[in-house]
Amino acid sequence: MSIHYNNLNAVSRPLGAPDDVYVDCDGVVVDYLPGIAEFSHKLTGVRPDPKGPSDFQFTDWLGVTSDEEMMNIVRRFNEGEGGHFARLPAMTGVVDVLRAIHASGRGIHVLSSCSRHPKVVEMRCENLVTLCGDIFSSIICIDMHEDKSDYLSRFAPGIWVEDKFENAIKGAQQGHRSFLIRSPHNRKFEKKDARYPFTWVDGWQDLREHIL
Repeated sequence: MSIHYNNLNAVSRPLGAPDDVYVDCDGVVVDYLPGIAEFSHKLTGVRPDPKGPSDFQFTDWLGVTSDEEMMNIVRRFNEGEGGHFARLPAMTGVVDVLRAIHASGRGIHVLSSCSRHPKVVEMRCENLVTLCGDIFSSIICIDMHEDKSDYLSRFAPGIWVEDKFENAIKGAQQGHRSFLIRSPHNRKFEKKDARYPFTWVDGWQDLREHIL
């Protein structure tokens, strides 16, 4: 496994091989929402709706008054306060599918917008390996809200799995077979009879049929 962070030039062009699988992390490989909800509740006394946020910005869901306050909570959580970030659970079905991909000889690469801070990167990597085993060809950690387009352009054409609507589109624009996992925060973008450059899926069991 190779780990890249802080420097875009550390990622060679291209990274991976054709038909490799590239995945976002939070909401795709690990279940981020229960941990951040519990952490925020302890800080603010406001319990987020267990159904999850209706928007990718968590401000309203966490019950705070500003985006700045929301981002402060997220940063503290990602930096390890409370201990949840380093031991997030796996999304349903993901471990079996990723292990099957690895067993087939294809590469698996993680592109995570958690932070480029070495402490956060270390926790992210340990969490992923603990859940799935040492199956990852690379783990790339970038800052929150950093544009993923430059990284996606450096991947050899393959499969891209996301839960953020905009990033699923960016993956398709960079030549990947792009999949968007349905989540409460992205369902507002799904319109009947609309055409999308990616495929909507209901989770890893659904996705399995497309990528294995």
